[in-house]
Amino acid sequence: MAIFVLVILFFFYSLTIIKVILSWKGVLKKEIKSNTKLYVSIIIPVRNEFDNISYCIESILDQSYQNFEVIVVDDHSVDYSMDRVKYFNDPRIHLLNCPKNQHGKKAALMYGIDHAQYTWIVTIDADTVFQPLWLENMMKYSNQYDCLVGPVKLQADSKLLSQFQMWDFMALQGFTKAGIDRRKYFMANGANLAFKKAWFSKVGGYEGNTHIASGDDYFLLEKFRRMDSSKIMYVPSRESIGLSKPMVNVKDFYAQRMRWGGKMKHLGINYMGLLLIFIWIINVLWCTLVLRAIFITPFSNIELALIIIKMAVDYLLLSSVGSFFKERLSPLSYPFLSFFHAFYMALAGLMSVVSLPIKWKNRAV
Repeated sequence: MAIFVLVILFFFYSLTIIKVILSWKGVLKKEIKSNTKLYVSIIIPVRNEFDNISYCIESILDQSYQNFEVIVVDDHSVDYSMDRVKYFNDPRIHLLNCPKNQHGKKAALMYGIDHAQYTWIVTIDADTVFQPLWLENMMKYSNQYDCLVGPVKLQADSKLLSQFQMWDFMALQGFTKAGIDRRKYFMANGANLAFKKAWFSKVGGYEGNTHIASGDDYFLLEKFRRMDSSKIMYVPSRESIGLSKPMVNVKDFYAQRMRWGGKMKHLGINYMGLLLIFIWIINVLWCTLVLRAIFITPFSNIELALIIIKMAVDYLLLSSVGSFFKERLSPLSYPFLSFFHAFYMALAGLMSVVSLPIKWKNRAV
C-alpha cells in the first residue's frame, strides 16, 4: 500500500514538472515588436549596498531606453552607499531618505513609489545589474499588460555554494513563468518587476503585509492576480534578464533563505501554498528513500525507479530553463547537486515555519 501511494505521488510530481518544462518550450519565439516612449520611474531601495549600487546605477544609465527617472531610497544605511549614489551627476537620479519611523524594504519601496512621477513603476534591487536592452524589452509589453515580471538570474562563479544558489534560483524561475503562463499561481522577484502605479494604488500597495520582512513581490502580485490575472506577464526576453549576486558564504545564505522563508506561513491555503507543500513532501520522501537505503535496507526496484525518475524530470527542468539563461547543467555534477538540493528543500520547508532570530544587513528580522 505504501509503495502504491509513493508511485502515485511521484507520478503527479513528474506531471507537475513536465507542465513547467512545457511552458519554457519555444519561449524565445514569443518576442514582439513594439515601440513605446512611456516614461518610467525606477525605484531602488538601498540598505548597505556600498559594493553594488554603483554598478546597478551605471547599468541603468547605459540603457537604450532613456525615458526614465531613478529614485534611490536609502533605508537607513550604516555604510557609505549614498556617497556612491551622489557621485553620479545626472538630473534623472533622485536620492530620498526613508523617514526615521519607517524601516525595511517595503517601507522604502512605498516611499519611493509615493514620490514617483510616472505611470509605470519598475522595482529593482541594488545588487542587480542589467543589459543595455533591458528596459526597452520590458516596456515592449506595456501596451498589452499592466504588470511585467522580469527574469532574474544569479551570477555564479565556480564555487559550489554559488553554483547551488544559481540552479536553485533557476528552478524557481522555471515555476515562476509556468505559474503565470497557466494562470494557476503568481510569483515574481522584486529585483526585476514592473507595474502601473495606478494598479499599485488601487490594491493598496503592501498594506496588510508590511510586518513580514520579505514577500514585497509575492504579496503584491497576489493582489494584482485578484484584480485581473490576464494583465500579468512573465517577460520572455533574454535581454530583460536581471543579473543578481548570490550569497558569498553559508551564514549569509542561511540568513537570506530564512528571511525568504518567513513569508511561507502567511501564504494561506491557495494553489501556491498547496504546490509548495506538495513539492516539500516529495523531497522529504525522496530523502527518506535515500537514507533508508544507506542505513537500513537496499533499494527495491520500485524505490530505485522513483529516485531516478525524480532526478530525471528535475534535470530536464533545469536544462530547459538553463537553456533560456544560457547555462548548461553538467551531467557529472548533477547527481551531487540533486542530492544536496533535495535535503536542502526538506530542511528549508521545516525551517520556514520556525521563527528563529536572524540578522539581515545589520538589522534584526
